[in-house]
Amino acid sequence: MHATRAMTVAVATLVAAGLTGPATASAATLTSSADAVSVIVREAAGSGTPRARGRGVRGSVTRQLGIIGGFTAQVPADRIEALRGVPGVQSVSENASLALQNTDVQSQAAQAGSLYTIANEVTGASAMWDAGYTGEGVDVAVIDSGAVPVDGFTADGKLVFGPDLSFEVGTPLENLDTNGHGTHMAGIIAGRDDAASAPYSGDSSNYIGMAPDARIVSIKVADALGHTDVSQAIAAIDWVVEHGDDNGLNVRVVNMSFGTDGVQSYHLDPLAYAAEQAWHAGIVVVVAVGNEGFGTGKVNNPATDPTSSPSAATTPRARPTRPTTSPRRSRTTVTARATPTWSPPASAW
Repeated sequence: MHATRAMTVAVATLVAAGLTGPATASAATLTSSADAVSVIVREAAGSGTPRARGRGVRGSVTRQLGIIGGFTAQVPADRIEALRGVPGVQSVSENASLALQNTDVQSQAAQAGSLYTIANEVTGASAMWDAGYTGEGVDVAVIDSGAVPVDGFTADGKLVFGPDLSFEVGTPLENLDTNGHGTHMAGIIAGRDDAASAPYSGDSSNYIGMAPDARIVSIKVADALGHTDVSQAIAAIDWVVEHGDDNGLNVRVVNMSFGTDGVQSYHLDPLAYAAEQAWHAGIVVVVAVGNEGFGTGKVNNPATDPTSSPSAATTPRARPTRPTTSPRRSRTTVTARATPTWSPPASAW
């Protein structure tokens, strides 16, 4: 880990100072007038300290991403290929925008798409409840637009806040869900009306999520418009792996209901790589396939990574199937970008 961090710092220093790959010497002496773009840089494992071949890329490092052994940087658009050619650089990817995935579904219990129907008739969740598996003792990290303690999350300790990595951090909206998507997803996962009590199966009077006794750890990355980017999501995963066992937490699942439409292989995609590191740390990684519907030929990253557990909405033509892989429990440690505090909702209001 120390070698990886040293390599990260070395590459980051070269980006800031100016470096080049296969660019010609004459081109390397020019100052670029191209617009700066945000990129994610990963170092090649075991490559040692990379050395520049000249001067040509003028950029600035914006965030360290320890979980992937890399960082984000602002680099002139016409110097990206030069950066890719630097020894020790594994990949350079666009810091693409992410889009929260959602579809409107009527919530009445009698509706085919209601959570009551899905839990009791489609997924078999109610049978798991009857067998005693309700999520008790398990924390689910929801990386999304934040959350608010609405009905279903009013029980003491039901909802706790991790870091706010969104553009709204440091404002009165910090940690709070200004979009609605994060609270919606948290409710599906572990919402539970105060009046509900075990056994939960067959209860159509109260709202009951898929794991009604689990606790939600909300990590906000998106703002009121649902805007976020890959580096913010990676930083959130980094925090989960590093701090998922801190202060009584027991994060065993991370949910990311978003994805990119990038076409690069999951072997190179930095978000997929970060999700894979969480899986190696023994955390179940649930990610959105997308909302394009039955028959689509496109799966969003990081759902393309075989270590993830992709999820999607069902239709009459597309029924859910049982997962075929299980995570291995092997705790590893990475360096977190920050060490924010978390507290129950009561102390945040």
